[in-house]
Amino acid sequence: MLVSKALQFAKDAHSGQLRRFTKEPYIYHPIRVTSELMKLSHVDDHLLAAGLLHDVVEDCDIKIGEVEQFFGAQVAQYVFEVTNQYTKEQYSSLNRLERKQLEHQRLSGVSVEAQQIKLCDRLDNLRDLKEDTTKFKEVYIAESFLLLDAIGEAYPSLKENIKSILDNLCWEIK
Repeated sequence: MLVSKALQFAKDAHSGQLRRFTKEPYIYHPIRVTSELMKLSHVDDHLLAAGLLHDVVEDCDIKIGEVEQFFGAQVAQYVFEVTNQYTKEQYSSLNRLERKQLEHQRLSGVSVEAQQIKLCDRLDNLRDLKEDTTKFKEVYIAESFLLLDAIGEAYPSLKENIKSILDNLCWEIK
């Protein structure tokens, strides 16, 4: 019930949004993130619901209080933990690398569950990145290596999957 409710909420929140590189409906991304989470051990409905909702605060007009109201404190906590706190809007004096370094440092202190969501999110984002033909690809690859250094131990097999994709992307750039 919680997961199906989260799926509908995420569908409504992301309605009309498209993925940056693939141009597919955005909702496919949180579904794939949640699908990756389902492959992990010790997964419960709170984690799966948070996987579906992981971008609603960051990318939609949804407040964390709404997530808590509809899905409870545990789901809201996971969503809050994976939501970028060092945004360009709030930290305009910092460049992207500085903001990402602070974000990765922050992520190293969040729950293992939130780190797992973040790693599954990164895995899916990297798969989409194959479609990118801009310099952003190189920036995102470098940031991904830094993220793995910060939280990769949250689930070693995810780290290996991400590292494999990163290695392949690095070969494509050369």
